[in-house]
Amino acid sequence: SPSTHQVKTGKFEVKVELDGLIEAAQSTPISLVPEEWASLTVIEAVPHGTAVKKGDVLVRLETEDLKEQIDDLKKAAPLAALNLEMARAALIDLEKTTPISLANARRTKMEAEQDLAYYEDVGREMQEDSTRQSVKRMEQSLSYAREELKQLEKMYEADDLTEESEEIILQRARNDVEYYEFNLATARERTRRTLDTSIPRDHASQRRNTENLSLAWRQAEQNLPDALRQKRLEVEAQERGLEKSAKRLANMEKDLAALTVKAPHDGIVYYGASKRGKWITASTVSRKLMPAGQLRPREIFMPVVKTSPLRITAAVPENKLRHLEPGLAGEASLVWNDEVPLPTKVTEVSFVPHED
Repeated sequence: SPSTHQVKTGKFEVKVELDGLIEAAQSTPISLVPEEWASLTVIEAVPHGTAVKKGDVLVRLETEDLKEQIDDLKKAAPLAALNLEMARAALIDLEKTTPISLANARRTKMEAEQDLAYYEDVGREMQEDSTRQSVKRMEQSLSYAREELKQLEKMYEADDLTEESEEIILQRARNDVEYYEFNLATARERTRRTLDTSIPRDHASQRRNTENLSLAWRQAEQNLPDALRQKRLEVEAQERGLEKSAKRLANMEKDLAALTVKAPHDGIVYYGASKRGKWITASTVSRKLMPAGQLRPREIFMPVVKTSPLRITAAVPENKLRHLEPGLAGEASLVWNDEVPLPTKVTEVSFVPHED
């Protein structure tokens, strides 16, 4: 007959075997994120697999062009600040003078209109009358001279003989008549010229001057406030430009310091970026980390990996997920040395699949 066995209540032991990869628990990716500078030319880099200490130089990059631009910005800053100061002072003056200039233009226009109105109502007629009066006075003077000569001739004709002194007086009177005749002819021509040409020209000139001043006032009403607004905008633009220049200078100085890449902590340097235990960009980055190589901003070109503590990551088949939970103890066997088992503990189980 078959032998019998007595069984006891107990737990079944379920063992889950997984293939995993050993990774560093702390690995700091190194990349450059410059604020302004984009030219990242390598001068030298530590070799792949180098053990480094915190603060050791990992990569040196070309900095001469960047230093030159920083120097140019520093030299240009005082002039830009002075120009801004002068622009602000000019704006203050313009704020004060613009209302005064507008008032002056308005007052000048009004005075010209008043002068023109007075000239047209009173002044021109007075000027014409005054011009005609000069001819009239000259006619009167000539008439007086002629009458005086006539009376002298009558008086001296009564004598049989004309004395020498009397002849002198008569000649003087004749000269006066001739002088006034000439002056009368001149006055008449001058009066004709004044009435026909000079006064109409003066009138037209005053009209044009009034129109020009009226136009200047309208232009001032539009242009002076526009010039003031333009000056305000120019000052604001210079202020923004100075702020941007100062910010750019600070960013470039920050970039300059970053171009000497230093280790953030102790560890081993590897080339390229790591993804699930594989150095996926090592071959590409290794060519860039040679002298004259060109790195890209934000490109991870090396991580500094701490040698401890370590962790194991494993892809878990779907049918084994239910047997795992944080806190379970286990044992790891290394491929390169399976004689030394390592105690392990599950720290995290993710139910989110990888993208592949």
